[in-house]
Amino acid sequence: MGEISSTPAADELQSHVIAEALAVVKANGISLPEKNPTAAIKAFCKVKFNKPSMLQHIEEGRPTEVDALNGAVVRMGQKLGLDTPYNHATTLMVKAREQYMRNVSSKTPIDYDVLELQAKKMAQQGTAS
Repeated sequence: MGEISSTPAADELQSHVIAEALAVVKANGISLPEKNPTAAIKAFCKVKFNKPSMLQHIEEGRPTEVDALNGAVVRMGQKLGLDTPYNHATTLMVKAREQYMRNVSSKTPIDYDVLELQAKKMAQQGTAS
């Protein structure tokens, strides 16, 4: 987590993800003890250098807790009529990486030529209809 603040793109993404989560919290009528929760979260993350459990799970080809974290923000936001595009994108990207790592860890090599041929065949069948 500590690297986030020193990587401008990651820092900006984190800011958006936090803002959406806090909007959902506020819309649910939940008050937080911190006057500036964003600053508190960023200060906490800035000094924590570890390998996050989500990354550990991805590397091991196991499902992550993204549905219970960012996915929950998305689901609650939908119920409240709030857009949460950054949490949604984060959830999708993590789930895509999970799937990729499961494929890689299955020890079956990915044959990109076969995949490309299959995709072309499907595309041709789609245009023939």
